[in-house]
Amino acid sequence: QNFKKKAFLTADVPQTMHLAGPGSSIPEGLWGVFWMDQYGVSSIAKDPSYPFKMIGSAEVLASFGDASYESDTGCVTPVPCYGGLHWAFTNNDAGRTLIGMHLRQRNTLSFCFRKDGNIQIYQKMLDEEASLGPVPVGGSTMAGMLG
Repeated sequence: QNFKKKAFLTADVPQTMHLAGPGSSIPEGLWGVFWMDQYGVSSIAKDPSYPFKMIGSAEVLASFGDASYESDTGCVTPVPCYGGLHWAFTNNDAGRTLIGMHLRQRNTLSFCFRKDGNIQIYQKMLDEEASLGPVPVGGSTMAGMLG
């Protein structure tokens, strides 16, 4: 696969990203675009009672217009984090580094609806490129991971 960088303004998100919506097979709970508040800047995350502490990453937007819903598994899949107009990163060195890592790993997610109403996220990636944070697991080296 061949991917090209596409930078766009925040105001252009609805016209640029591939969003799920009416008429798609994606369940309504995953329609539109999701802001991944990685740095905790939303009003919800600033509430002192908010239970989660975040370590920011350069992934900022997610949508599900390129995925399919599998009614037999209850999963929205595949959701590749490495290319396409459904997963967006910051337009800086951190974003370029992270998308490069996702591309090498072919990091792909599945969002599966559970009977309790929650969504379980499953992750797949190439074994030889898999890593836990900065620690290589496969045949990669730190220099190779950072490009």
